[in-house]
Amino acid sequence: ASKHLDDLAPSEVRQVWTELGTTLDLSGQFEAAREAYRNAARADRSDRLADAELHLRQAEAWFGSGNFIQVKRQLTLGRTKLETVPPKAAARQRAQIYAFEASTRAASGDPVGAQLAAETAVDLAMPTGEEESLARAFAVLDWSNFAMGRDEPRRGQEAIEILERLGLHERSGQIMSNMGAFAYLEGSWDEAVDWYEKAVAAAELSGNVIGAARTKANIAEVLVDQRKYEEGLALAGEAERVLRASNTPMWNAQLQAARAQAGMGEVEMAVKTMDRLFDAQFEAGTAYEAPQIVVNLSDALVQSGRPEAAADRLDRFAAEAPQESSRVRAGMARIRGAVLSAQHHQEAALEELNRALNLAVEDGDLLEEALVLEARARAGADIGHDRDRIAELHRLLGIKPNEPE
Repeated sequence: ASKHLDDLAPSEVRQVWTELGTTLDLSGQFEAAREAYRNAARADRSDRLADAELHLRQAEAWFGSGNFIQVKRQLTLGRTKLETVPPKAAARQRAQIYAFEASTRAASGDPVGAQLAAETAVDLAMPTGEEESLARAFAVLDWSNFAMGRDEPRRGQEAIEILERLGLHERSGQIMSNMGAFAYLEGSWDEAVDWYEKAVAAAELSGNVIGAARTKANIAEVLVDQRKYEEGLALAGEAERVLRASNTPMWNAQLQAARAQAGMGEVEMAVKTMDRLFDAQFEAGTAYEAPQIVVNLSDALVQSGRPEAAADRLDRFAAEAPQESSRVRAGMARIRGAVLSAQHHQEAALEELNRALNLAVEDGDLLEEALVLEARARAGADIGHDRDRIAELHRLLGIKPNEPE
């Protein structure tokens, strides 16, 4: 029989609570995980390195809840704990903290800050052999270079190999998911799904049901983009159920389910869901983090015959996020063109759709290029050879042609 906690040394009690916190974190019970880590800290305050590790664990649990402010606070507290520790002794812990800060800045859309933190983590991790932090930093550098349009060699595969060697399947799954996202954004959707499916398998192997569910929502996004609506709806619903049960943010799974419903003709139901997601982002002050919500919501509103409501949502978003995300600027222009077309301003509509097409081509966004060309046809443009280009894009991306109206 195991010893009662009262019979254990303080350091052993700390370890028990820490291991419990890790188990709870992996299962998506983030609040309970944070309480376990607090109990670990209360059990033994004699080791500043261990204190710093617990702040890092707290940061990871807050990250799971999507609270980046608390993540940054915990990382700052962790660094503060290390200030009185000799630099050489603290180097591994500092590498871990900077690597996680890099991940947090990437998740919050800060490529410059992410790159600086990742480079610091690499500098600290290389001489100390802190391989997990090195792998995390490599993954963030891939993301920051991609986000800033830098054509640098990717280190993701190297990061995955490190983590697989260490048996850290959860971490390797996260990087596989990142690789899938890169492939998706570059229009290599088969490769994206392949990476996503590997990420799901790695997450499930490590017991990370939350990570598996989030990645399934990404696969659902590809399926919906390909107009495989029933498959996308089923997978998004599966992801949503898991995330809801763990009280984890699930807006992406809900968005993909709503997009599938709109594609299947259940537009009013889709609008209701997306409007709720849109309002929730505004109430939280984070509308700028989810521009795809407003693009898809406004598109559905146009489909439902409410172009004025669509224009209102676009204007509200523009006021909240004046610096339009490069990943949705073509989509925003496309929807504005669709609004003008629905209001019978055909000349202005075609002008805006031509702008959207130029943006899509400039961004290398094959999906948006196809959507804009289709929108131009609906607006009455003489598409001519555009038909061949639409067919080519559908073939490249695996998109099912729309059913004849």
